[in-house]
Amino acid sequence: KITVESGSDDDHLESCIPTSRASEMMMKRRSSVVSIRKSRGNRATVFDLRARIDENVVNEERVVFIKILRSAYHRLIDHGEIEQRGFIVHSLFRSLEFASDAANLGLPLSDWNALQVAFDSFTRPAENIIFKLFDIKRRLKNK
Repeated sequence: KITVESGSDDDHLESCIPTSRASEMMMKRRSSVVSIRKSRGNRATVFDLRARIDENVVNEERVVFIKILRSAYHRLIDHGEIEQRGFIVHSLFRSLEFASDAANLGLPLSDWNALQVAFDSFTRPAENIIFKLFDIKRRLKNK
C-alpha cells in the first residue's frame, strides 16, 4: 500500500515508501531528534563553545583559506571567467592582501570589509578625478 500526502518534502519521499516502513522511519527520525536535543543540554548550538581553541591553528587555517581563495581567483582568470586586468580583479586581490595582513595579526577574517577597503582605495581617487573634470567642464560652460 502506498500513501499519498501533500506537504513537506519528507511527506513526498514517504509517499513512495510502504506505510509501515514510513512510520518506522518517522519513529526513528523522531527518536534521533530527541536524543540530539537531550545530548545538547542547555546549549543553544551543537558546537561546544566552552572548548579551548588553539589560536595558532585557527590563524593557520585563516591563512590557508586565503591561499585557497587566491588560487580560486587565479583559476577563474585562467578560464576567462574574470578579466585578467580590471577593477574587479584588482579589488579582489587587494582584499586578499588586507585579509592576509589581518590574519597574520590574529584578527578574524572579514573579506567583505577588506573588499570595501580595496574598493575605496581605488574608487575614491577615481571619483575625485571625475568630479574635478565635471567641475572644470561646468566652469568652462559658465564663462
